[in-house]
Amino acid sequence: MVKRGSRSKYRLSEEEGLDVVIARTDRLNEILAQIAKNHAKNLAELAKEVQEIKEELEALIPKLKLRKVDYSLVKVAATDAGANGKDLLFGYQPVTIAVGMKFVGSRKASPPTVATIKPLKGYFDDEEGAKYSTLVGYYLQYRLALNLLKDVDVVLLDGPLYPPKNYYSPRGRAHSPAYHLVYEKTYKSLAELLRRGKEEDKPVIGVVKRVRSTSISSRLGLGRIPDNLLVNVLAEEGQAVGPVPLNSKWEDVLIWLGDNEGYDPWSIFVRRRKPFRIDLPRYALPSAETIANLLYSTADPRTGIPIQIVAVDRISKVTERHVSLLYKLMISELRKNMSPEEIEELAIFSLQRGEEG
Repeated sequence: MVKRGSRSKYRLSEEEGLDVVIARTDRLNEILAQIAKNHAKNLAELAKEVQEIKEELEALIPKLKLRKVDYSLVKVAATDAGANGKDLLFGYQPVTIAVGMKFVGSRKASPPTVATIKPLKGYFDDEEGAKYSTLVGYYLQYRLALNLLKDVDVVLLDGPLYPPKNYYSPRGRAHSPAYHLVYEKTYKSLAELLRRGKEEDKPVIGVVKRVRSTSISSRLGLGRIPDNLLVNVLAEEGQAVGPVPLNSKWEDVLIWLGDNEGYDPWSIFVRRRKPFRIDLPRYALPSAETIANLLYSTADPRTGIPIQIVAVDRISKVTERHVSLLYKLMISELRKNMSPEEIEELAIFSLQRGEEG
């Protein structure tokens, strides 16, 4: 029920659980100022809550004192993927590119290798298309990493070690056959990569640049306090929090692994300018401190992210310029073998409203 609060305000009754303000547009700046005050109040209360449990957390959560190490002879493979697309009347048309590169320490030891896939036929809405293209990116990263594994000591994947099952799982809504195929092949390839990594005693590591997880607070029953907030409170520059078990749904990989011995995910949160997260499988835990020191030592001074990940990230970006060019080339290709009458039908290949060519 909405009830009147003043001449120009209406508020949802308190028992509804929300406080809604409806006002004239000339009061928008005033309303925004009040929203800012409310956000500030909420954030201050959250920060106070975290500070109040700091001592308790320090007693429960392991920490590492990191140090700069000589990494000049360590052979590293890094992979990343970028995705984008155009939303046509036919549905979302994605394009995904992955990049893999070998390093010795932080020095490039090979030219970058680029991978993509031949587009599968399908009608994707924009939600499925975006998920599909990201899954393709994971799949291509794993294939590139498998090719590079034999020549290196450690593999770095840009992103989490296990793609979030609750987001990518095809269960819960209808998905195209193409999506189901890519989903299965992605997890099968990850399992193969992890199995090979374990057999050869080579860590396969996920590097998460933007930490949005709540693993620490969830495991301690503290609600959903962001991990990066806790790390900022618990650790100083040059320290790391962990290893801690990662609250990740990774069961979809099990059918391809054959067993789960040594593959459950753990995380280390490295405090640089902003925290980044290292995901590692249990079989790599004996090397956890060594891995953390390596990635801390090779971090880019400007971003705080390991330089190997920064390098492949720059190459793998698929920009709007790229997909606009792809769309124009596609239309040009369609025109080549069409009669004038058929060309009139090109309208069915036009962009959805709001898309730019």
